[in-house]
Amino acid sequence: MPIHREPVSPPAEQSFRLLHWKQNPVQIEMLVSPGRSVPLAGAAERWHAHPAMELTLILSGSGTRFIGDEIAPVSPPELVLIGPDMPHYWRGLRPSSGYVAQFEFGEHHAFWQFPEFQNLKTLWQKSARGLLFSGRTRQRVIELLDTMPAQRQVERFATLLRIFAILTDAPGSEQRLLSSKVFRLTAGDPHRAAIENAIHLIADHCQEALSLLDIADAVHMSRATFCRHFHRLTGRSFVGFLNDVRIDHARRRLVEGRLGVAQVADEAGFGNLSNFNRVFLRRMGQTPSEYRRRAAITQVRPPHP
Repeated sequence: MPIHREPVSPPAEQSFRLLHWKQNPVQIEMLVSPGRSVPLAGAAERWHAHPAMELTLILSGSGTRFIGDEIAPVSPPELVLIGPDMPHYWRGLRPSSGYVAQFEFGEHHAFWQFPEFQNLKTLWQKSARGLLFSGRTRQRVIELLDTMPAQRQVERFATLLRIFAILTDAPGSEQRLLSSKVFRLTAGDPHRAAIENAIHLIADHCQEALSLLDIADAVHMSRATFCRHFHRLTGRSFVGFLNDVRIDHARRRLVEGRLGVAQVADEAGFGNLSNFNRVFLRRMGQTPSEYRRRAAITQVRPPHP
């Protein structure tokens, strides 16, 4: 199975495309003009990349986001800017709703001939690690994205430029880099298919007893080759990635409060309670019991993938 390289083709006479989904991020529509849309098959539920930048707004729903080497729960409303060729993946966004704006203004694009746009380059550079926006910045962009479906070409492009300006001027407290480093998943990478399959096998079977050799065999790679390229493309070791997926699952169950800590550990795929406590403390900076207690105090509600 080759890695999904999502084609990003804007409508005729437009320089970017605006997508929207109401229930399922795989069944989306491209908003061509007021009152006119085209159905598309979305790639959100596959580990994928594309040369276009992507601004994703998740308005409702819950699940897990994978941006570069970051694995974390989705907490709507969530606004994320993802740079070109950055591998990303949303898991469990059913049901959910949101918008996506995709645009490809590369280094040599005519877009950069306008001197007014030069101050956007810092934003472009930051997007290579994924940027999560919050606060007033996020709210202003939500309001603008919500007006776009009713706009025609020129007005819609002007709104996109306003969004760029808002994101560029976002205070440091309202933006956060997601991935620890830049990842670029190009179409010509010879190991992309095997690593994509491995990621989905781990995500789908994280609650089972999985070994590195199991996954390497399943994707037809030697242990050494798999370890090298898995780390190169995800920024994590197999064990680190597996543990983070399991911890994300455990965090949801802890906040729900229906299971004891030992039951959560077992359900998440950890072999024993002491190992779960040790990994959770290292990853979250607090024990599972402390995490549950603080979540209850702040009335955090769990995502349901």
